[in-house]
Parts: sequence; C-alpha cells; structure tokens
Amino acid sequence: MEPCRSDNPNDGPADERVSRPAREARRAHAKALAEAMRRPPLRIRSHYEPQDRIDAYPTIELTPCSAATALLALDRVTRGSATMVVVEGGQLLEAGESTLCHAERELLGESVVGASITTDTTGAIGIARATDRRLTIARIDGPVDVSDTTALERAMACGTTPLDADLRATAVLQVGGECARWMPIWAQFRDAAVARRFTARMLLLYVARITGRSPASLPTIDSENCRWPTASFTVRPRDIRTEGVTIVVPLRSATGRVTVTLTLDRTTERWYA
Repeated sequence: MEPCRSDNPNDGPADERVSRPAREARRAHAKALAEAMRRPPLRIRSHYEPQDRIDAYPTIELTPCSAATALLALDRVTRGSATMVVVEGGQLLEAGESTLCHAERELLGESVVGASITTDTTGAIGIARATDRRLTIARIDGPVDVSDTTALERAMACGTTPLDADLRATAVLQVGGECARWMPIWAQFRDAAVARRFTARMLLLYVARITGRSPASLPTIDSENCRWPTASFTVRPRDIRTEGVTIVVPLRSATGRVTVTLTLDRTTERWYA
C-alpha cells in the first residue's frame, strides 16, 4: 500500500520544501519576461528647428509612454524644487470632466490659478490618470501666479511654445490621459543636456521593464558619453538580450537597421556604445 501524500506544502522533504518557492519564483519571472516581450517597441524621435515657432527648443517624441512614467523621469533628471502647471486644467475639476473624487476636486480647487492648476509631480500624475484628455504640463522653477499661468495659456492659444511664455519654464510635456497611455508623449526642454538625460532615463526604464529588473538596479546611462541616432531610433523588446554579465540593447534607425548598440557591463557597472 502506498503511503498517503499530504496536501500541506510544508510537508515533504526539506529540499523539496525549499525548491518549491524557488520554482514558483522562476515561473513568475519567466511569465513576466514573456509578457514584456509582447510589449510594443519604444520609439524616440528628436526635433530641433531653431527657426520654427514650436520646435525652436530640443523636442522629443516618445511612443508608447504613460504620463506617470514621463513625469517621474522628468522629476528625476531635473534639479531643485519646481511648480508643475497643468495648463488650462481648471476645467477638469468640473463634474463629468474627470474621474477625480469630490475630495480631490476640492483639494485641487485651492490650486487653481487663472484657468490652470498648479501642483507638484504627484498631483500632475493624479490628474493625468483621472482624465482621457491630452494635457499640457509645464515645469516652472519657482512659485507661479495668475500672470504666469495667463502667459502660458496665451502661448498655447497662439500656437507658440510655453517655454517662451516664462523664462523660468524648463520643460513642457504633452501627455495623454489614462486611456491614451499608448499615445505619443511630446517633451520639450530649454536645456539640451536635460533633454539628453530625459531620453537616457526613458531608455533605461524601458530596458528595466523588458529585462524584469528594477530601474534602481541598473546604473544611469551617461547621456553625455553614450551616443545614439540623433534624429530617431527604435528599441525592440526581442532585440534586448543578456549575454553573461552584459545587457545588450541595439538601437535601430528609422530604416530598421541597427546603427548603435548600447552595452551594460555589470562588472564595471557602466554603459558603453
């Protein structure tokens, strides 16, 4: 007669009890990687036309990208405290214009300046998640009053960049709402170095997602020394691979040809191109 087997996962040989959680962790990791491989490729395009009214500053377009990811990346690559202005965002506090609860509307209502909302990065993320509308969010170094928001609103109405409306504006994002998370994100910067750091941060976040790693576990990509195609490039999930102690990230041009390959050496904790 065969001995009765227990359904208790804590019963059985010690090595089996130890290995079971490990197997489950490996299965979960493999499932996460399989899902990551089904994600769409990251496309980054750069625009810079000094004579153009809109693209007179370094401008980056990313697809796909969520508003939260872009806002957190911007907060990471910029320095000092700042005010985030959701230009003409005051209408989102009206009933039916967003999924903000009554308490959130009342709290944000105290931050309405002119027709816009002044908040911080966390508040801007909450607003973006509560609406399907496309939002324009400006990062201003310092406090903001009604004359500042009026200038930003006037720039939007006239079809010019908000960076010209306030010299303290360091960046402007146009992001999609919760249901438009796969729409392009448009980001414009006063400083080209900040634009490069933003691009490098977005690339690192994508690689971390595809490889199943925490962004904190990967070293920062040196945007000054690592080069990539200036006009546009694409990163495909299936192109990213781990080879021993290195992570290889090929960057493809608009024609689909690999023009630059970024490599992370885990022994030196540095990126090379």
